[in-house]
Amino acid sequence: MNDKLCILICESFKVEAESMLGILKNGEIEFKYYSMDCINCRSQRQKLYDGLIASGYCSDSVILLPTQKGSGKDENLAGESIFNSCLSLLAGGDLINYLSSMGYYLTTPGWLKRWKHIIMDIYGFNQETAREFFSEYCKKVVLIDSGVYSNILPDLIEFSEYIGMKYEIIDVGLECFSSIINNSYKKWKVNRLEYILNLKNKQVTDYALVFDFLEKKATLLKREDLIKNIFTLFEMLTGAKHLAFLPVIEHKKGEIIFNQEKLYKSELYDIDNSEFRQSYFLTASGAGFIFKITFNNELMGYMEVEDIMFPNYMEKYLDLSKTIIIILGIMLFNSKIYEKLIDTNEELLSLNNELEVLVDKRTSQLLEANGSLEETNCMLEEEIEGHKLTETKLKAAKEEAERANSAKSQFLANMSHEIRTPMNGIMGMTSLLEFSKLTDEQIDIVKMIETSSKHLLQIINDILDLSVMDVGKIELKPECINIFNLMNESRNLFTYLAENKGLKLEIIVDNNLPNEIILDKGRLMQVLSNLIGNAIKFTEEGKIQVSVDKVEDKANKMKLMFSIKDTGIGIKEEDIPRLFNYFTQLDISASKKFQGTGLGLAISKNIVELMGGEISVESQYGKGSTFYFTCLFDIASDSKESSNIQKICIDNKSYPETRILQVEDDIISQRFMNQLCKLAGWKIKIASNWLEALNILENEDFDIILMDIQMPDMSGIELTKIIREKEKLTGKHITIIAMTAYAMGGDRDICINTGMDDYISKPIEVMKLKEVITKYSNSYK
Repeated sequence: MNDKLCILICESFKVEAESMLGILKNGEIEFKYYSMDCINCRSQRQKLYDGLIASGYCSDSVILLPTQKGSGKDENLAGESIFNSCLSLLAGGDLINYLSSMGYYLTTPGWLKRWKHIIMDIYGFNQETAREFFSEYCKKVVLIDSGVYSNILPDLIEFSEYIGMKYEIIDVGLECFSSIINNSYKKWKVNRLEYILNLKNKQVTDYALVFDFLEKKATLLKREDLIKNIFTLFEMLTGAKHLAFLPVIEHKKGEIIFNQEKLYKSELYDIDNSEFRQSYFLTASGAGFIFKITFNNELMGYMEVEDIMFPNYMEKYLDLSKTIIIILGIMLFNSKIYEKLIDTNEELLSLNNELEVLVDKRTSQLLEANGSLEETNCMLEEEIEGHKLTETKLKAAKEEAERANSAKSQFLANMSHEIRTPMNGIMGMTSLLEFSKLTDEQIDIVKMIETSSKHLLQIINDILDLSVMDVGKIELKPECINIFNLMNESRNLFTYLAENKGLKLEIIVDNNLPNEIILDKGRLMQVLSNLIGNAIKFTEEGKIQVSVDKVEDKANKMKLMFSIKDTGIGIKEEDIPRLFNYFTQLDISASKKFQGTGLGLAISKNIVELMGGEISVESQYGKGSTFYFTCLFDIASDSKESSNIQKICIDNKSYPETRILQVEDDIISQRFMNQLCKLAGWKIKIASNWLEALNILENEDFDIILMDIQMPDMSGIELTKIIREKEKLTGKHITIIAMTAYAMGGDRDICINTGMDDYISKPIEVMKLKEVITKYSNSYK
């Protein structure tokens, strides 16, 4: 078997793969291609995979396996790397999902080179049906260009004109493809080294057992006693039930010797030495083998090992036996000599001189064999040193994996910033439209944009929460809140959604609950929003009932039970155990009716457990479900603690005396804040970088600085440190509020510890921003 990695991939990526081989120059990687025919590609790659394994062409295979939505994994395919779309090989899944959600038809250079065959021959479209099909399902053709085709533009133009659509090209290069190949190779390399190490360790153990046994039995014995010892050795090594030895004395077959009284039909009865050309052959059962034992080209006999315990390890047993039979040949020969010495004792007296010569000769042969054993021992010591080197390499690979995990966390933080910055512009400008004079139709459009943006933001937050939970860094931020007000907020948040579907939303809160309790309001609202939102999503008629009851009250702690009951579609009993797993969605069909990421319930379970509670569900399929969760809270001990809750009225009142400096490099965020400040009556000035900000602060006074964190040349954190150092000389203090697209755990603490007064994550919610500005404006100082 060749010690190489075969990567099975769709032939539409053949040119990219060959370019990658030219870059990697790695002789351990080889690409194999299955048909681009998406209809029959499953059977094509299965056939290719089976052929490679059966022929021993490579030691392992990885199949880069793009799947269509809802198709599931191919069975019997080892070493799979699954992608939701084959396009994810050239670009990240986030980019592909985003472009797909925009209604674009995504394609690759390899596909474009054969588009006529696919569209006309495979799909059976003519130009009219092709245009009807594409106009119904997409808005534009987008080429994900790997850059390896020198002249792909004419094919793109021809295809776009054929289906009557505009086109766009996104250059992605081979970086993503290279990363996937390198990761597959590294994983294979680590697994391969572990396999070799385990195999070598087992070989060392087996050889040690053999040599220890032979050393203990290395005495002159009669043939009968020697054969018993040989049977014992092979029983230990192979677990064979049946063992037999056919001695050959003076070129004549002797009587077969068995390891037990109960005989079996041995193939030694029919053995023909003239046809026995090789050193061994397998028995007819396939669970045993026969090998001949020789010494100095003299045939000593045949050994049969039948019905071994683990036939799958036949190759290992044969390799070990080849080493043993050399020594057995010497031992059988010595046994033969020993018996002759006993039988011909009187003869030896008269032939003493001749026998001394013969003994010297045989002794020399024994010394030579002993030298071979010492040489083998040295080789084993060298192999052990090699194993130690392999362990060192494995340790280095482990450290590399840990560094990769750290890089993943930084990547998620950067992705949060890159996504939230444009989201800030979208949601901010949308909220500003609500203050404009709009028609009813335009108001509906604005609300749809706002709803979709909030849905996308929730998905982003779910993914970030998942990454934080994955490393165990999520923390609760308890505050004193009014439970009745919180449940009213939930009612206001979801009443419109429920009534829009013709559903009734009931909120029932135990009147005996205290007014103020201490909890993490944001996390509790996150759980409630997820469960109430799910109830509305999966209910077509009837009502949603949300209840809050006290289940335990002692000392200054209280346990509350929240229940969310719906009259929706219900859940099958067999699906309930996996309901709270990550990435689990019960509707995975191609015609998926209900949208979602499969993260909400799993994240809710983590939050509830972090708050000292449990979550469960009762459901009748077709009749509805009830989700329960409990949380353990502290009770506010006195009015002083309750007074920490700041009730700030958010209205259209203006604060002309509030002077704001916004430090922000993003043009859209600048325009959003400028428009918002005009509506609120605040005075605002904008600095695009740290240098402009410092120059403005030298000449003007401000009440509040809205500070972006990630900016070119100098970050908002570094700029804050400079401002705070200058304030030590002036004795002044300007309120600095962080406005950042970073939203990972610990980001708020970093900002506050740097010297900032408060923190708002992007995308900015207008009401939240007005609340914070009002809190720090001159009116409250």
